[in-house]
Amino acid sequence: MRKKFLDVYDCYDISPDILVHTSEDDHKNRVKHTFDILLKSDDIYRGLHQGYFSPIEDCYYTKSKLVSGKSPLGFDVEFIEEPAYFFRLNKWKDRLKDFFFRNPDSILPEHRLNEVNNILDSDLKDVAITRSNCDWGVEVAQGETIYVWFDALLGYLNHLKLGDTGYTPDNLKLIHVLGKDILSFHTLLWPAILMSLGLNPPCKFISHGWLLSRGDKISKSLNNSVPAMPPPQNSDVCRLALMNLGDFTNDFEFDPSIFESSHNIIRNKFANTCHRITSVISLSRIETIDSPFFDHSDLQNDQLIGSLLDKFGAYRKHLDDHVKSFRLDKYIQVLIEITYEINKFIEYKQFWLIDSHSKEFVATAWTACSLLFYLGLFLMPITPRLSRDIISRLRPSLSGNVVSTPSFDCLDNIIQYSYSPIHLNQLT
Repeated sequence: MRKKFLDVYDCYDISPDILVHTSEDDHKNRVKHTFDILLKSDDIYRGLHQGYFSPIEDCYYTKSKLVSGKSPLGFDVEFIEEPAYFFRLNKWKDRLKDFFFRNPDSILPEHRLNEVNNILDSDLKDVAITRSNCDWGVEVAQGETIYVWFDALLGYLNHLKLGDTGYTPDNLKLIHVLGKDILSFHTLLWPAILMSLGLNPPCKFISHGWLLSRGDKISKSLNNSVPAMPPPQNSDVCRLALMNLGDFTNDFEFDPSIFESSHNIIRNKFANTCHRITSVISLSRIETIDSPFFDHSDLQNDQLIGSLLDKFGAYRKHLDDHVKSFRLDKYIQVLIEITYEINKFIEYKQFWLIDSHSKEFVATAWTACSLLFYLGLFLMPITPRLSRDIISRLRPSLSGNVVSTPSFDCLDNIIQYSYSPIHLNQLT
């Protein structure tokens, strides 16, 4: 099963920095070590666990949460009573209240903070963190293993090595992304564990919505699949489609037509703009286009190009703001606007009619390539394959050195870049 997830990551250009699995010896040792620390500090104690267990969901419910004797999602449950270790969640109730009072913007969307406060205003129960009915996981006592949720939370802690670095919000910004149905685990239990270890909670919790199929959450528990995605070679299409849904703290009904519309955006806007620029330059038979400007003061002599480069520089901040506000859909809309501006410049200059031996052609070609370089770099987080293809066709260089690992930092010296564009078949 794990290999299947890794294969999906490769197919869709997903590159996790850390991938934790409970079968790893290092993970087991770190979980046991943290468990021992909490046990010695009396944040963990022995007790009797009672609850209604849903085998399909691998989740426990209190009687008050049941609906007609079943789980909230309609699955059968069975009453279980067994000895277990408990984490003293209630001990940290006041600290948690104080944290969210002092950091009212720490949870997105904002109305989720009300849910958290309502839980904190109720009788906050301690949490059973071991199970005796599970034959996999991290074993901490005879026949008992760490509950999967507690195990997962310790995975975040151990593999970020927060305890080793002694991080604070001032030197490390942790943003925690979670599903809306597991809000309490991640906004209450996780911060309480960190507090009990003398560490700070994440600075931001982002609660995302669900992808729906006919009104129901798409999930393993419900076993409701979605229509087949495009083949892996079109990973850019899938990435763009999902990131362009809207505010991802909302729910979205899954509609396979989003793939076709996303493919049209990639082909007709981004890829076509690249093809249009390289085709005109290829007809000129100019191999290398050097910057006609020595420094930014030279741009004062060409107000159009100067204002365009300033405008594209400002786009960088707009995009950064959209990332910080977790609105990738707005990020994509800016990319579409950038494409419009590039084509507007080409149309205004009538690029294809300019004498290729003139200084005007060189200035126009260099500007078009630079604007396309902006677009290629900005596309990197959304459509990495298209981004790489665009930049590889531009072949940007700085002081004679080809840029092999382009990054946003390249834009700081955009005026110094040269390009040796190649014209190939249209990107799709």
